[in-house]
Formats: sequence, C-alpha cells, structure tokens
Amino acid sequence: MGREFIIGVGKRHPKLEEMEVQVVGGHFVEVEVDAITGQVRVLRAVCAHDAGRWVNPLLAESQIQGGFIQGMGMALYEERIMDARIGMMLNNSMDEYLIPTILDTPDQLVALDAQTLHQSNGINVKGLAEPPLVEVDAAIANAIYNAIGVRIRDYPITPNKILTALHHTTAADVSRRE
Repeated sequence: MGREFIIGVGKRHPKLEEMEVQVVGGHFVEVEVDAITGQVRVLRAVCAHDAGRWVNPLLAESQIQGGFIQGMGMALYEERIMDARIGMMLNNSMDEYLIPTILDTPDQLVALDAQTLHQSNGINVKGLAEPPLVEVDAAIANAIYNAIGVRIRDYPITPNKILTALHHTTAADVSRRE
C-alpha cells in the first residue's frame, strides 16, 4: 500500500441505560481416580458458555478448549515449590514445573454455545477471554469428590494429596466404627 491511508468511519448505537453484559459459563467434568496411585485422569468435559453471538465459532471453540486445558493444569499439575528460607523457586524450569500435555487432555472436550443475544451492542456479542478458565478447577475438584468421596480444597490436587485424604478418611471411618 505504500504511503496510502485507510480511514474508516463507524457508528454503533449508544449503550442502553441500566443494561449490563453478563458472560456466564458452566463446566461439567468426568474423571477417573486411581485409589492406589492417586492419579487423576480427566475423561470428558463439556463446557457451555454464553458469549452472545460467536462471530468466529472455530475461534470461540478453541478459546474454550484452551481455557479448559489451562485450568486443568492449574487444578491438577501446576505447583510452585518455594524454598522458604531463601525465597527461591525450586521448580523454575519447564522440566520441573508441570503443565498438561496432549496426553493429559480429555478424550472428549466439547464446547457448547449457550448463546443468548444481548442487545447492548449492535452485533449481539459479549466477551470470551478468561471465562473458560474460571470454572475448570471447581468442576474438576467436584468430579474428584464425586469419585472418591473426599473433598480436597488445596490446588493443585496432586496424587499425594488424594492418597493422604483417602488415608485420613479411611482411618477416621475405622475409628468411628470401633
């Protein structure tokens, strides 16, 4: 184009008074927990999001799936290990700081458009950036609770935390029965 300028002029109707834009979503997760090793495998996930009209459906679906995988990492793998004496991070390389790989992703990861059109703008769109990340850890924690009957409230939910929780629950159950 050289030194040519492109100048565009656009209009949109003004924001409607007393109208808010709410972006909502819900995640549903099925997990498998190995009670011997404490390993968690996310088998399936369904992520429904209302982001208004999806202008680019493939991009919206990718955003939801990427947010889910990132949230899965936060829920199950990513742990910063610090040396409290000197304030130094001990797992400061990608070899030591675990994140999900393609082998960790669920076999089924479905993104659903729970669209409601929103009249606050001319093209009925909302946002879809961080919302797919927000619900993941709670959905995974609840699925683990449903699988093993013990609630773990500290992220990441590692195999050691699962085995410790199962051991303490079993010991408490035995002492109550005696």
